[in-house]
Formats: sequence, structure tokens, C-alpha cells
Amino acid sequence: MQISIIILAQQEELFKQCLSRIRLFTEGSYELIVINDGASEEITRWLGLSNDIKIITNAHYVGVAKGYNQGAAIATGDRLVFIRDHMAVSERWLANLNACLDKYGDNAIAGPVSNDISGMQRVSFDCDNMDQLNNASKGLSIIKKGRYQNVTRIISNLFIINNECFRKLEGFDERFLLESYEDDDFCYRALQAGCSLYVTEDCFVRYEAPPSLFPEIPNWYFLQMEHNKAVAREKWGFDLTAALLNWKQPVTVSLCMVVKNNEATLEECLLSVSEWVDEIVIVDIGSTDRTKEIALRFTGFVVEYEGTPDLVNARNLCFSLATQTYILWLEAEEVVLPTDADKFKYMLSHMGWNTDSVAMYDHYSFGENSNTTPSSRTNRLVKRERDYKWVDAVNQYLDVKGNIVQADICITHNKKHGN
Repeated sequence: MQISIIILAQQEELFKQCLSRIRLFTEGSYELIVINDGASEEITRWLGLSNDIKIITNAHYVGVAKGYNQGAAIATGDRLVFIRDHMAVSERWLANLNACLDKYGDNAIAGPVSNDISGMQRVSFDCDNMDQLNNASKGLSIIKKGRYQNVTRIISNLFIINNECFRKLEGFDERFLLESYEDDDFCYRALQAGCSLYVTEDCFVRYEAPPSLFPEIPNWYFLQMEHNKAVAREKWGFDLTAALLNWKQPVTVSLCMVVKNNEATLEECLLSVSEWVDEIVIVDIGSTDRTKEIALRFTGFVVEYEGTPDLVNARNLCFSLATQTYILWLEAEEVVLPTDADKFKYMLSHMGWNTDSVAMYDHYSFGENSNTTPSSRTNRLVKRERDYKWVDAVNQYLDVKGNIVQADICITHNKKHGN
């Protein structure tokens, strides 16, 4: 796969550092495109030493939106990497970004974590020099390997996107001059088009605050932000940053169940949820009664578990087969009563994009007149991409971390019991 790396170069020394580290730490084949924004003579001279770089020179600063569009227009790669000259990469940076798109497909956009930046991409530790960058990068690449967080905003300092997806989105809106708000606008349009945005937690790059483009105007950046903020409001009619923070993603649900000889309770369980879940995945661990026959009335996704009789492994297998955005797990003797089903459906239509798990009450009901009050909660609905695992063969619990929402929804344990 061919990669096009597009560098917006505005500061001579930062650009030299950025390009040097790209050459040092980028594996595989790629093409380099440099936008010499502002026609720096030193950048021109330095680029003249290389014959493998495509160069676009702008006599005056055009900034992020137009500069990135210029680079994309001549790029031949299947994927585009946009990077500003004040970002410094390290080992495996591109491989880790690519892995995210490999996992989530053609409509994914991925950006790294970094120091001293805004939003969900920010990490809290300092990175004052290249040694700290190298150490942090290596550590996160191991500790956070393959960890991706779904977000609603990726900043334009550095990100990767499929070329076809970028063209479908028609690039950046060049009404956003120089910098600021061009990334918010791009992300909002991407979300509207069904794209997914991810922070690659195993890819760390260093941000260094660049010198002012216009040192003779002390508050130029503030003025620029106010201008572009007004452009965004005129275009959309609302606060674009707030809209991204409050974005509601479409939620789909895979019901995942492990069953064995549950013919007495399974039908009632599935009837209570089948109309509003999007997928039902059932792993059977050796039923000898009518359990599989009942399951097949509701789904064609019934898998016979062929391993050792280990419930933890069976649960993890079931989770691995799910394809929807969230996973709901139930036992065969549990039901979602109509009142709670209504609450569930309302929650799904109003759930925040950053919800990793929803904890719900366990209600043990032994009759219509039961006055048992639910008190404990269990993580019942989890985001599939977080790849949570069942652990501990004795206690059998789902190891969940992150943003956990406490819901006023009950999962009711039926008075009937299977095995």
C-alpha cells in the first residue's frame, strides 16, 4: 500500500527536524510532498538537496486548509498522512496509525496522542526533548498496543485518512484561513458522512509550539481564531466545537449469550430483547435439550463451542463474534421487562459517543408481588471496540475500564432456572 506524507512547512528549523525524523523512523515505501508555505528560502535550499520530494511553494502563507488540499491534489498514495512541521515522530509511528485504519476500514480517520494539545489526544506527561519522545513512544507502543479510542474530533496537526475518503469529503474548506476550525469543520462533515474517528493510543508524537507566523502582530492567533469561529458559525448556524462534543453516534447492539440446556428460560429471554437488538450471537457449550432449536428461531448465529468446558473462554469467543458497536450480555434465565426495555431504547438513542460501558441493576424477582429492591449494578452493555475480556475462571467477571455510565435499568433474573 502506497502512503503519501504531506508536510505543511512554515518554520525552517522545525521543518528540518520533522523531515529528518520522518526519514529516520518511517518504514516501507512512501512519497513525500512538502508545501513550502511562505516560500522560505532556507526550506527551498534544503529541499534542493533531495530529488525524491514533490514540492509546492506558496509565495504567501495560505495555511492548513489550502496547503493540505494542495498536497492531496498531487498525492498518488492510497492513504494520506497530513502533518505540520512542529510535530516530531518516532519509532513505528506510521505502522501504528496504519494498523488503526486496517482494523476499522476505509471510512476511518486516525490521529496520535501527543503532549500539550487539546482534546482527547492529549497525554499528561511532559516531552521536552527527543529522548523523552523516544522513551514515551516505545513505552506506549508496548503498553497501549492496538488500543484505539473512538472520538468526535481529531486535530489537524497530524492524522491519516484513506485518499478516497478524503476526496469524498471534498477536502478541507478553504474558507478557514491560515489555521483553526478547519479541523473541526472537517471532522463534523466526516461524522455526518458516517466516518469514524480514532485516537491511536499506541502512537505518540511530540508537539512543539511553533513561533508566531506574524510576530509583529502580538495577538494575531486570537484574531485568527475569532475570524474562523465566525466563519464556522455562519456556515453551520451553531457552535461547531460544542456540536462535536455533543455528537450522538448511531448505536447498534449485539446480544451475546452463552447457553447450555436452557430450554426452560431461553425463549422468554430472547423475546424480551429480540425486537430492539441488531444482532444475536449465541455460543452453545454442549446442550442436550431443545436449547439450540429455540435459539435458531431467533438467530442463525448459533455456534457450538468445541473447546474445554471453560465459561470464560466461551464468553470471550462469543464477544469476538459480535459485529455491532455495543455488546449486551445476558444469561439465559434473565429478561428485560417492558418498562426497562423502554428505558433501554431511550438510552440507546441518547447515549454519548464516549460511553465505554453501561452498568445496570441486577433484579432478583421471585414473583409479581416481590418487593426486592435492586441495589447492585453490573456492566451489561460495553463498547465492542474496547475489546474487554472475561477473566477469572472462578468469579467470571468482565474486566471493564473507562467511561462507565450508571443506568436506571434493571436486568431481571427469572424465577425459572436452567442449568
